[in-house]
Amino acid sequence: AAAEADLDFVAVTDHNTVSQAQGLRELQPYFDDLLVIAGREITTFQGHANLFGPVAFVDFRLGGEQTPDLDAMLGQAEAAGGLVSVNHPALPSGEACMGCGWRAETDWSRIAAVEVINGGTLALFQGQAENPLDGVAFWQARLDEGHRLTAIAGSDSHDADRPRGEPGAVGRPATVVRAPALSQQDILAAVRAGRVFVDVAGDSGRTLDLAVRAGGGGARMGEDLALPAGLRAEFAAEATGRPGDQIEVLVSGAEPYRLPLSADGPTRFAVTGDGRRGWVRLNLRDSKGRLILIGNPVYLNWR
Repeated sequence: AAAEADLDFVAVTDHNTVSQAQGLRELQPYFDDLLVIAGREITTFQGHANLFGPVAFVDFRLGGEQTPDLDAMLGQAEAAGGLVSVNHPALPSGEACMGCGWRAETDWSRIAAVEVINGGTLALFQGQAENPLDGVAFWQARLDEGHRLTAIAGSDSHDADRPRGEPGAVGRPATVVRAPALSQQDILAAVRAGRVFVDVAGDSGRTLDLAVRAGGGGARMGEDLALPAGLRAEFAAEATGRPGDQIEVLVSGAEPYRLPLSADGPTRFAVTGDGRRGWVRLNLRDSKGRLILIGNPVYLNWR
């Protein structure tokens, strides 16, 4: 299903097990245009999280003798060299999805990413990315607290036969990663660095990036830039889209606003610093205002 969806990579994250890893490793040579990334979904009563990369055992029995709390679990994940991403944090927890919402007391410096768009939720709301259960507000609240977390997406597909293009099918939504090479190491490093945008429809027809220059320095999406307070920072939204698409500019502590997508180069705007640490990021919306792409921030530290 991932190959038919023209994905470059896919992570298979069965719940609380890595027994699938050997079988996937044996299948990899038959999919020479598709990178299979090792992973598992750590499922607890206080939340679900994906662990990408390692296949070593990490104890999911939160509250047990070996893993009394989340810090202990994250320590095991770090020792194994894995990347941890919180899954569907805004979902309710209950009989339908035990522990699905994120309720764990968390040291966010030890978490790399948050799933802001989930395929199951996308399907529930007929493809509407902005809904009461999306993870965007949860993620942005952590950004406002000063944490650096990469927004990613997950199809969360439990049905590989779901028709291609339907919400919740493999690859819809998709995480688009700007990495130097198609390898597990490079993909995960780019996710940690925030060089990522989320494609809600997973159709690969649009792109999004953000660059800033000010005071003789510069940064791109996922990076940070230290600047004197009051300096005007010049931003360039680098995007490809379709007629009628709009760039939505989101600045920490301010109301979002929209700009028409430039057809002949970057869409430009400026932000003046107020002396606080903050962030600037982009969304891309279509001509009907629907959320299509979600960008990660540039982090600004106004001195």
